[in-house]
Amino acid sequence: MNCFFKSKYQEVLFLGITLLAFITFYIETDIYTPSFPEMVTYFKTNEDAIQMLLSMNFLGLCISCLFFGPASDSYGRKPVLCIGLSIFMLGSIGCALTASLNLMILFRFLQGVGCGAIVSSGLATIFDVYPAERSSRLVSVLNGAVV
Repeated sequence: MNCFFKSKYQEVLFLGITLLAFITFYIETDIYTPSFPEMVTYFKTNEDAIQMLLSMNFLGLCISCLFFGPASDSYGRKPVLCIGLSIFMLGSIGCALTASLNLMILFRFLQGVGCGAIVSSGLATIFDVYPAERSSRLVSVLNGAVV
């Protein structure tokens, strides 16, 4: 057991919460991709416009990682993770409620921004708590558990 935790229960709880955050990050793309053909019909558009949903999501993720990484170093991992999860939640609610493709693209971008905090602070937390070799193994296990 790592000396960071007072009990094995705390360590398991930490890893469980981290796993849930990673699942949020991964599932947000996998869950909607199969519905692309139906989205073309629903939004009365073409495949290229629907592909923007994926592109804007990844753009939000890549841009926000540049900011959330240093922010989690400055302000702490937990506040940045909570802000990211809140942004992700707002984007998800927006995606669920919108009937406009342009707004859907905007909300997918917001989801990507929120995921940037999940990735940045989640991975940084693991590397803060565990030594490098154990951190690498845990990240591999968490990624495998998500699949």
